Amino acid sequence: MQRRKDGSVDFNRTWADYKAGFGDLSGEFWLGNGHIYQLTKDKPRELRIDMEMVNGTQRYALYSEFKLSSESEKYKLNVAGYTGDAGDCLLTACTSRMDSAVQNGRSFSTFDRDNDQNSLSCASYYGDGWWFDYCYSAHLNGKYFKEEDDVPEWKGIHWLKITGSNTSLKFVQMTMR
Repeated sequence: MQRRKDGSVDFNRTWADYKAGFGDLSGEFWLGNGHIYQLTKDKPRELRIDMEMVNGTQRYALYSEFKLSSESEKYKLNVAGYTGDAGDCLLTACTSRMDSAVQNGRSFSTFDRDNDQNSLSCASYYGDGWWFDYCYSAHLNGKYFKEEDDVPEWKGIHWLKITGSNTSLKFVQMTMR
């Protein structure tokens, strides 16, 4: 449903773009919240998130139940049943500093549809669409940074249990079955 690997696709998109999907299925893409909803509305799916850090370390997070609510419910994220070696960053906050940044149960936000819990528009600030709270513990649609780039704190593609706030992931892929 999502892949980031080289920064070739801009993920700072409108609500309509995130609903319909964008990118290239052989490269970077977002499948589309409308499509994901249709695939998960009748039966929760399994969600697997594969990640690679800039040093080549690979980690994964697996959720036994995953579904999105409808557009009228703002494509709310629903996950359960974590296993993996990346640490859970969707059901619980990844760090004690971010105890209010839980993605599960949150509505999707884009720069033109602010549905987060923060007075700041997280989607506008970070430049992408995501299930923001105050603002995130996991952030997989953020700005892509190449290995040699300096990553400003809280910018980039993060899974805070493994990246911290100023290291961006080199690769991430979200798949469901």
